[in-house]
Amino acid sequence: MLKKLKRKIVYINVSLVSVVMIAALAVFCVNNYTSARSELLASLQSVGVPLDALPDEPRQPPEEEEEDDAPEPVLGEKRGLFKPDGAGPKFSVAYVAVVLDAQGDVETVSENGASIDEDTLDACAALLQEAENDASDILHTLGVAYHVRVLPDGTRIATLADTAMVTSALQRSLLTSLLLYAGSMVVIVLLSMGLARLAVKPTEQAWTQQRQFLADASHELKTPLTVILANNDILLAHPEDTLGEQRRWLESTGEEAAHMKGLIDRMLTLARSDEEKLAPVIAEFDLGELAQGCVLTFEPVAFEKAVALTGDTQSVTVRSDRAMVAQIIQILLDNAVKYTEKGGEIVLNVSAQGGGTLSVKNTGEPIPPEVLAHLFDRFYRADKARDRSGYGLGLAIAKSIADTLKIKLSVQSDAVSGTVFTLRF
Repeated sequence: MLKKLKRKIVYINVSLVSVVMIAALAVFCVNNYTSARSELLASLQSVGVPLDALPDEPRQPPEEEEEDDAPEPVLGEKRGLFKPDGAGPKFSVAYVAVVLDAQGDVETVSENGASIDEDTLDACAALLQEAENDASDILHTLGVAYHVRVLPDGTRIATLADTAMVTSALQRSLLTSLLLYAGSMVVIVLLSMGLARLAVKPTEQAWTQQRQFLADASHELKTPLTVILANNDILLAHPEDTLGEQRRWLESTGEEAAHMKGLIDRMLTLARSDEEKLAPVIAEFDLGELAQGCVLTFEPVAFEKAVALTGDTQSVTVRSDRAMVAQIIQILLDNAVKYTEKGGEIVLNVSAQGGGTLSVKNTGEPIPPEVLAHLFDRFYRADKARDRSGYGLGLAIAKSIADTLKIKLSVQSDAVSGTVFTLRF
């Protein structure tokens, strides 16, 4: 399932980025093509000339010239189509200047670094004859760009150029776009795979924790159920015995049923917390007074275990949910009494430090660092083989409530100070 989720994230990311990149590269190509087209047409328009600037000479068919290393003369300098002193626009594109009379016949053809064959010239002349006003455009079927000026007497002066520069610009744009797209897609796929792993990691951890939770819950529920069923089999095997004779099996069944009920209650508390159904009732209250009341509640439990329980509390006003804070304190005290050896000591301290701090300290063997890292995990107990006094959910519930109330719950443990759980408001 997680692999499918990763693939889906990668697919969505790559698809979205592909659409954006294709759109951006399409705009890039269109802009380059439009720019090259506009530049070519502007250049042709800049050399439009008056009719009397061209010599009155008959049209000469193009002749094959011998190859010469010398550069071909510039038509502008020779014919005066634009000023060579820099006053007019500079023209770097090879072109052909054509003069058509009012009937559309070609009168003059002047070449400037370019030549035109008869068929193309006749086709261009036929199309230019239809022009009624000055115009510039590209004849894609002929591969020719033109600018034509229509004089009052019907004479047309046209400048023609090959569209190779426009086609070349478009090809370069497309090639650049394809290379950018291919390279970007490789990077995007790799990044998406990395991001997918990061995005799925919390889900993967939650999935693992959920599976572990179900496994632990099943184990915890299976043990008392096994005892209850065994007790029931014993009772059924001795129907002639009196209730008093079977009392111990009934008491054992009751204890295991109570254990199951407690476990289910704790699991429901965590489920409500996970679904954010716990609605804190925020109000001001005296933390020291609340803590002292919790100490009095646990004094009989500590006395039975021969553990000294004392409270060193100050009057500190905090703003939180009183009932939920009391539940956290009770869990911490219950945990301390449970894991403090006979003759040990538990001290609950409340001070105004940092806006309100509560700590529960108990003596005894320090908790190893590898255990501290998992102390707030669900169903976690340092020694599951020997300990069935709890459910492994108390500290997880305390941590969940503290997170809901935005209270920092932490733990430290060493041989000198013992184990200290601290609440910072």
